Amino acid sequence: MEKYDKAGKRNRFTVVKRGNVLIRDEDIALLQYNRIIGGNGLSSRLLHAAWPTKYYNTHQHRLTQLRHDARLLEAGDWQMRTYLPHRNFIWYANSDKANALLKEKGMWVQRVPEASGAHYHDAYQGQVYSSIIEKAKDVGFTVERQDELLGKLERSSHIHLDDQVLKPDITTRLTTPERTILCFDEIDRATEPNRRMDSVGKSWEPKLKAYIHFIEDKKYKEVFPLDREGQYACVLRIWTTDMGNLMSIFRLAEQIAGRPVRFIMGRVQPEFGYLFRPPSAHYEVYKEVLHTASGEPYLFFK
Repeated sequence: MEKYDKAGKRNRFTVVKRGNVLIRDEDIALLQYNRIIGGNGLSSRLLHAAWPTKYYNTHQHRLTQLRHDARLLEAGDWQMRTYLPHRNFIWYANSDKANALLKEKGMWVQRVPEASGAHYHDAYQGQVYSSIIEKAKDVGFTVERQDELLGKLERSSHIHLDDQVLKPDITTRLTTPERTILCFDEIDRATEPNRRMDSVGKSWEPKLKAYIHFIEDKKYKEVFPLDREGQYACVLRIWTTDMGNLMSIFRLAEQIAGRPVRFIMGRVQPEFGYLFRPPSAHYEVYKEVLHTASGEPYLFFK
């Protein structure tokens, strides 16, 4: 990639080494956060939430050093396909060198959300997961991250049922003053059909059947047991880019269950649609009322 564009301005996607940089403990902690939460990377705004300084410009300068000089971060070429890429926040992914450093320091974490290989899906997933973690701090909730929850139970995120394997994009457990909620999150850029005529490829119908069976029969209490007394619930959150798509998923869930389903809810975020625009802030996950398949509001506060 050229160092300068046609107007003679520096190309922000070209890596230019300017000197050596000393790697600090907070740098390694940020790389670990990016590995745990981002998968395929997080934007500079989202990474700032994990940085000890409150000054964004200082943090941005450090990200530039970690990318250009230390070569621990990289900005994928796929971002050039986003809408107005030169005005978007850069999405930073860990380089192979960064991952090797985490393993060397004993900070490599297993059981994190899997990268699908579809860059925009993985970026959306990182945005949602980061919002789940950071927004819980604002309201005083406690969240067990996927790696913490699955590591404690010594299990995979894959849930083996009678005739299907459920593979949630994100699995977390939320503790509020009133109850504990197991949360499954599915990321959909309105690319997955509701039904398929053949068994090749994914669709929402078998996935919703499995979720409804798993949650209604309270199998989550066996698969993800709670180690303390108290109310225990389970919800499925669907994040998609189109309201019509979300409503059609809700109607399908109602057809499958034979009635409106309150534990399936969703949120529409158009930034990750056809014109991909990296958001500049975390999504509000807990204070706002999410759409539900039953039409009734689901409140994380009671």
